[in-house]
Amino acid sequence: MSLAGEYQRQLRWRDWPAVFAALPPVAGQTILDLGCGPGDLAAELVGRGARVVGIDLNDELLRAAEARKLPNAEFRRADLSALDLDVVADGIWSSFAAAYFPDLSPVLAVWGRHLRPEGWIALIEIDDLFGHAPQSAGARELFADYARDALASGRYDFHM
Repeated sequence: MSLAGEYQRQLRWRDWPAVFAALPPVAGQTILDLGCGPGDLAAELVGRGARVVGIDLNDELLRAAEARKLPNAEFRRADLSALDLDVVADGIWSSFAAAYFPDLSPVLAVWGRHLRPEGWIALIEIDDLFGHAPQSAGARELFADYARDALASGRYDFHM
């Protein structure tokens, strides 16, 4: 299965209606979708009347997003940690991307430069990925070691 296909498969595992219900009204707003993946959530935002600029670093995911031919959406390749865009948005949406930045504060400062005053940011992340039960003590320790190593090396923060 392709990476884009895997992302689309995982889409149904989340309670997206509850997440979108927590957002302010997006109709007529410009929204940056940071870490847009294959564009599934950009499609949801466009369907609610937003203009979306999706950003990702992965070419396969960007091709999948562009292939959707969403009205009022464009997709660009850029590094989220050094975002340099000609866009100022009403809102920033980022699902499952923030944890890739264990030192998130400087990244948020970069993102904030593209946000209008009174704008909003929605960060959606996994909660307790390794906390599923039942697990053996050995499995728990392996997961804990993996999470510590990912954080120490700056790859990912599983406890975001």
